[in-house]
Amino acid sequence: MRIKLAIVATGALLLAACGARGAAPNEVTEKEKEQTAVHITVPSSYVKEDGLVDEWDNSLYTGVEVEEGQTIYYMTEEQQKDLIEDSQNNLAAMLEQVEKSTKYEAVTSIEQSNDFHAIRVNVDKKSYIKSDKEVLFQTIGLPLIHYQLLNGQDADSFVIECEVYDASADEMIEVVNLPMDLSNGVLK
Repeated sequence: MRIKLAIVATGALLLAACGARGAAPNEVTEKEKEQTAVHITVPSSYVKEDGLVDEWDNSLYTGVEVEEGQTIYYMTEEQQKDLIEDSQNNLAAMLEQVEKSTKYEAVTSIEQSNDFHAIRVNVDKKSYIKSDKEVLFQTIGLPLIHYQLLNGQDADSFVIECEVYDASADEMIEVVNLPMDLSNGVLK
């Protein structure tokens, strides 16, 4: 019985170690770099202090290098496909959580279109005007930006258009373009 338990524990440790393979930055070998067809570069301004994209499942990429000014993810085309699918599901869930959150009480609903290239944020206008818009757009913006980078977009060339509408009047309040309107960390 103890032998079986030891074998199961060892197997679990091995699986955990394999699953965390992509988590340790700067441990990707030159051979792994050469064997991966996809290299995703994320500017440091779009990651936290550790240089990693929190939303990306570390078992779905081969390795990662955190450099000054950027983080480079190495993955196969199949891993990229799986990571895109995982990110789509996470984005949909995140947008739904923001809709339901009391922290963002001005938001009544969020609709996405064009594979997250544009979103419509329906709000209560009075609450929205008083709300902390920067926090809202940083919360939804960074995962949207990460998703576009994962899909091969160049960090300097894509725009995610966020149209903000008064839900009761179906009237546009403003348009926030990501990442440009958050480029200095403050909503313009």
